[in-house]
This record gives sequence, C-alpha cells and structure tokens, in this order.
Amino acid sequence: MDVVNSDVEKLGGSLIVSSTPGKGTELVISVPFTQSLNEALVFRLSNRWYGLQLFNIQSVVRVPYSQIEDYLTGSRPFVHDEKTYAFYYLGDLLQGERIPSSEHRRKALPVILLKIAETYIAVLVDHLLGARQIFLKSPGPQLRQVREISGVSLLPDGEIVVILDAIVLEHIVLHDRRMGIARETKKNAYRALVVDDSITVRTMTKKLLESDGYQVDTAKDGMEGLERAKALHPNVILLDIDMPRMSGYDLIAAIRLEPRLSKTPIVVLSARTGPEHVHQCKEAGANLVLAKPCKDRLLLAHLEILLGEQNEAK
Repeated sequence: MDVVNSDVEKLGGSLIVSSTPGKGTELVISVPFTQSLNEALVFRLSNRWYGLQLFNIQSVVRVPYSQIEDYLTGSRPFVHDEKTYAFYYLGDLLQGERIPSSEHRRKALPVILLKIAETYIAVLVDHLLGARQIFLKSPGPQLRQVREISGVSLLPDGEIVVILDAIVLEHIVLHDRRMGIARETKKNAYRALVVDDSITVRTMTKKLLESDGYQVDTAKDGMEGLERAKALHPNVILLDIDMPRMSGYDLIAAIRLEPRLSKTPIVVLSARTGPEHVHQCKEAGANLVLAKPCKDRLLLAHLEILLGEQNEAK
C-alpha cells in the first residue's frame, strides 16, 4: 500500500483508507481532474523529451543521416506507402535547429509519420524511446501560452516529457508552406551581403540564406565589405563587429554615409551583445543586433520582418 500511496502522491493525488471492523476496508484514490491516462510515442530532441499521442501516428521509419539534407531541402520527395509526406526536422519547427547534430551522422534516425486531417507530415527526431502509457497533465499557466504544448508528463526516472499538440504542428507546417510560396515569388530579387572574417560563419550563413531563396555575396573583412556594398547595393547586410582592417562599427557608419545604402537593413551577428555593444551598434545605424550563433529560423524570421518593413516604406 505504501507503493500505491507513493505513486498517487507523485500524480498530485491522495489515498484515503477507511476500515470498519466486521465490514471491511474502503480505499478512496483521488487524482486531479487535469490528468488522464494516454498512450504516447516518446522521443528526444537535443536534451529534451517530447511525446506525441499515438492516434495521430501512422508509422515510424528510419532514414540514413546522409539522406536527410535531400529530404529537408525538398530535392528528394519523401514517399511512404505511395503517400508523399512534408518532411521536417522537429527541432527546426520547435527550436530553430535546421538539421540534427552531426554526432548522429553514422546513424539512421527515426522519422515519425503523421496524418492530421488530410495533411501527411514526416517529422525527424534525434532518438526514439518508444510507446509509453503516460498520465497527461494540463500545462501550467506559463506553458499554456506555448501553443505547441498540449500537456506534460513524467517518465519513471522523473524526467519531464512535453506532449505536443499534433494539430498545432499541422498548422505550423501549412503556414510554412504558404510562407515558402510567398518567398519564392519575391525573394529571387533579394540580395544579401555577409561580412565576417570567419570563413566558417560566412559559409554557413551563405548556405542558410541561399536555401531560403536569397542571392548571397560575402566579404572577409570590413573594408572589403564596404567595397562590395557600394558595388552591389544589397537588400540586406549581415556583419560581425570584430573584423580586421575595419570594425563592424566603422563599417555600419560608412554604409550609412552612402546615399543608396542609407536605408538598407543592417543586421549585426556578434558574440558581443552586452548593452554597451548593442547601443554602439544602434548608434552607428544598425537595425538589429543578434547573438552569434543565432538560430536559423530566428534569423530568417527577422530578415522577413526587416525586408517587409523596407518594402512597405517604399
């Protein structure tokens, strides 16, 4: 009975035992109404556990890491049982991580196949724990503001599992499709200039923006960045602060002196994001300062907003 009482208390409930000599014992177990027993598929993204209720799940398959990029970019359609699925890394939808960590490159990663209404969605995850019976508890007031979350639960070892709302995931996917169509119609004319002394940052940022439809040019320092900005007249400029020959602060100020570049959106991507650095960037003429490294989805969303505001101002 101690084991039962302990489990009930973990659920926020209570156990009352009443005994009457000659009649027997009555047990009254009470648990909060906000909880219910469900079956869910539990999986991990980065260091967090998530779950999806089983009634939305068609199947689970595995995909070699080497094929993931093709499915994510759409260069290869993902087809299963003659159905074409919209293929997404769930870490991108939830956390802005475009692709699983390269630590998984030797593995075949699990892909959860969902059918929600008439939408077929394949969601790639990092690690699959499997189907579990869970007590689904309504999220608290803070988590209730996060629309992707339908509830929370606990694993036997005490780890928290966030249960996702599949209907909301469908809405995110449909919205992403509409935004993709809109981007294709307007972004072919958008040109971005990336200025950074790190070849890794230049290469990764260029690849990200090109995958989202931008024409991208790069420069390896502030002086080269100014020359290319004056020659190319890009629609948006992304730059670092600490660079040889000309700092990011001086580059921003120089760009703002050019009549054709005076209103061009400038985004600073820097490890320096303290109040004094942000203030100095804004004083020089930057539109936005983001901490580096910046989540892919967050950066793309900010660019959408800046370019949209620029178009409205014309």
